[in-house]
Amino acid sequence: MLTNEQNAVVYQPPQNTVVFAAPGSGKTTVLTEHIAHQVRSGRIAARHVLALTFTHQSAKDMQSRMGTKQLLGAEHLQALRLGTFHAQAFRMLLKKRPNIPVLLSPVEQFQLMQRAGRSVGKGDTASTRRFLLAHSRAQSVWPLQLPEKEPLRRVLSRYQQLKVRHHRWDFDDILHEFLLELETNRTLVDWVDYLLIDEYQDTNPLQWVVVHAIAHAAHCPVFVVGDDDQSIYGFRGASPKGLLTFATDYPEVSTRVLSTNFRSTTRIVTSAVTLIEHNKERHSKVIKINDERPGVCRAYMWTSEEEEAVAVHQFIQATWTEDPKLKVAVLSRTRRQLAYCWTLFSNDSQRPQFRTFHDAKGKEWDVVHIIGAVLDNPYLAAENGTDTVPASEEERRLFYVAMTRAKSELMIHVPAKMNHSQQKPTPYLHEAGIALTHSVMKHRRLRKRNSNRT
Repeated sequence: MLTNEQNAVVYQPPQNTVVFAAPGSGKTTVLTEHIAHQVRSGRIAARHVLALTFTHQSAKDMQSRMGTKQLLGAEHLQALRLGTFHAQAFRMLLKKRPNIPVLLSPVEQFQLMQRAGRSVGKGDTASTRRFLLAHSRAQSVWPLQLPEKEPLRRVLSRYQQLKVRHHRWDFDDILHEFLLELETNRTLVDWVDYLLIDEYQDTNPLQWVVVHAIAHAAHCPVFVVGDDDQSIYGFRGASPKGLLTFATDYPEVSTRVLSTNFRSTTRIVTSAVTLIEHNKERHSKVIKINDERPGVCRAYMWTSEEEEAVAVHQFIQATWTEDPKLKVAVLSRTRRQLAYCWTLFSNDSQRPQFRTFHDAKGKEWDVVHIIGAVLDNPYLAAENGTDTVPASEEERRLFYVAMTRAKSELMIHVPAKMNHSQQKPTPYLHEAGIALTHSVMKHRRLRKRNSNRT
């Protein structure tokens, strides 16, 4: 059964639409039901629908959901054009350009960038990774703009030359070449009658241009759905701006909000919303709670990462002693932070899932433990090549994403010492209104969980 909010989106006719979807609000369900309804009602033929996602897995999940729920028959499902930006653009280009260069594999791209880096005496692995990241950021705008700073500009220019010499493209070339082709050949997209984009908060300026170019060339309405509060890929050039300005970028836009969180219990939702409201670059929205149980949302301070890991291990063992079917995750900002906890579970028959905040997006667990919740994460600083990593709106969104992965219990852990340096708790705990309990392993007992979950 869909809510009135969800039904309003599902059954509206094709039109320029922006949907702001809270965490756990049934976004994917609404999007798939909306597409299926347009096809079933005869408003849009399946072969004229172009639905874009950000991962192949998301596209497969949507198609699988339509098939499993029998929203559409096999013939219609097969006719739908559903896939990632890059896959669909590449498919359209192949029909017009039979001599498209072969795409570089990730390994080949690394090797080519390494060759470019050696031209300025920086062919080491760390430098190559930084050059690749800089290249992705440069390619996230239209037209391509190489950075002004030397020697980075020389490296990326050399990399572009090497690709041309070897008649190869990398992943980031696809959308640029697509736009170049579309400038002179509108038949590339003249079959599109309805354009839909999932996770629009993760788009970058280049993808905004792609969406607008398709809509203009095909004279079709555009439907976008996303959550500006979950925009977490700024390092790749993504920004929530495309979602936030959609209503002014397109004519006669229908603005909708999916405001009910069906995933998490009261304390988790309340704390997460209190946190994210500190961000200024967002669409103001009231988030409702479907599960009125209080649930658990707590934070603990430990003397070290080692003590933190032991505490998390004990908490999770207690969880599974009570109910071994509960799904549990340990989340952190960087992969290196997970090492201590992972080691303690290496001999256990049952293990939680270990994920970074980025890896956790789009997933959910009954119980979530966030570890390493400190102000200046030394592991993150090392990754970024800086001394400190200041709090920012995107970092706050990342923490919000991690918090909202929990269904019934969220526990946040702060080690007083991390990577041999003293640490302060992340300010996000105070902003979220979560009290911090200072704990010492030898003086405490694990709480009885039943009394806190009801």
